[in-house]
Amino acid sequence: MNLLFFYACCLQLNAQLNIPAHFAYVKEGIYKEYSRDSSQVYEQKIATFYMYRFEVSGMDYLRFLRASNKQIPKDLDLKRPVVNVAYSDAQAYCRWLQSIYKLHFRLPTKEEWEFAARGGNFDNDNYIYHKALPNDYVVYIGNSKEKPNCTSCMQPNELGIYGMVGNVWEWTEQRLKGFDTFIVGGSFFEDANHVKVTTKKAINMDRKQKDLGFRMVVYAKEFELYLNKKKKE
Repeated sequence: MNLLFFYACCLQLNAQLNIPAHFAYVKEGIYKEYSRDSSQVYEQKIATFYMYRFEVSGMDYLRFLRASNKQIPKDLDLKRPVVNVAYSDAQAYCRWLQSIYKLHFRLPTKEEWEFAARGGNFDNDNYIYHKALPNDYVVYIGNSKEKPNCTSCMQPNELGIYGMVGNVWEWTEQRLKGFDTFIVGGSFFEDANHVKVTTKKAINMDRKQKDLGFRMVVYAKEFELYLNKKKKE
């Protein structure tokens, strides 16, 4: 039996997200972005949200492909992050989850993403992703053997989130219509200077790369209402 087909059959029996265990609580706070000379600072209030602890894996994405009757790529790796997905693909996956769980799954904004990557710490450099490389938290060109690691094969950050920096770039939510969005965090192809919590670049949303994936978030109030409803059922 084809291995991919075997896994797909198993997934039909267990196609549920592990809520809430696989979502990290990210407490509200203030995002800060300093000018190059540190003379000015932009601040933004970040509302509490829950973030998927992992980059969406090939196994996660396979459920969506099968449910949507979409073609399954021959090179889909079930354990590693799904890659070669455009912005619209990531959005479609979030909408599919929403149709199942009746929760507003979406991509994080670049500010939310960095806030979570830092563990909410903008006061100093004492956060996990500021540790010298190589380390057990970041997959980059120095330790990757030019391929991503599995979605939980590194150590998590302070909030219990895996692979926020390195491994694969991640899509963030478009903020201004008509403009490109940002990808963040760097990837297994990047050197030590390009796998930081501040690593980002604007990119055409139709772009697909073998080192570009995504993860999703849900606003806290909505997520917690869902949990309370489930407890009463």
